Amino acid sequence: MKILIAEDDVDSRVMLQKNLEGAGHVVEVAVNGQDALDRARKSPPELIISDVLMPVLDGYKFCYEVKNDKVLNHIPFVFYTATYVDLEDERLAIGLGASRYILKPVAPDEFLRLIDEVVQEAQEKTLIAPEEVVEDPLDLFRMYDSSVSR
Repeated sequence: MKILIAEDDVDSRVMLQKNLEGAGHVVEVAVNGQDALDRARKSPPELIISDVLMPVLDGYKFCYEVKNDKVLNHIPFVFYTATYVDLEDERLAIGLGASRYILKPVAPDEFLRLIDEVVQEAQEKTLIAPEEVVEDPLDLFRMYDSSVSR
């Protein structure tokens, strides 16, 4: 499966890339959300894994752009973060359309299990849509502002 990683931290990016490639995936890396969005638009991946806190375009805004793009919105989006760990942060991510919200650190085997779960659900077309999708953009921006200010 072709996976796009958006991660600004070099060590985290390399670790993710090596773990995913070791599991047989084809991986493309981006250093921030804007870089990832540009790459996704040029060559859509089958899965996106993104950090939340990144320069230029953070993970929340990146997810919002992906889920509001007619070509990209079907792609499963997974957050992988150590910074935004509050339940409201996860609620915002799911409200934006993310398929999973994984908190760092997680053991490599467990991370791959969670990714394989998303991959399998996507392939079987059983990927469950978020139950609490926040459709009102004003609510999303209020939640975003609250999350970032925390």
